Amino acid sequence: MTYFDWRPRFAEAMDARLFNIGHLDDLILSGKAKFWTNGDAAIVAEVKTFPTGAKAVSGLIAAGRLEEIEALIPLAEKWGKAHGCK
Repeated sequence: MTYFDWRPRFAEAMDARLFNIGHLDDLILSGKAKFWTNGDAAIVAEVKTFPTGAKAVSGLIAAGRLEEIEALIPLAEKWGKAHGCK
């Protein structure tokens, strides 16, 4: 499954006060955010850079079964470490 397969579920889960699905699409398509799925859940995260230069993985949105969402977090953490996150 791809990001676009999960897109309707992300749109349903997101808080429109923070951002909209078009913004999430832009982050994915530009490579500024990364998508992971295991079939029963999906997450999107980005690397945030702070004024000090420190970097951290920031989860943007998730959908699916909670246990399966939790199983994806180590993948995002590994990706973040590969991109300089502490």
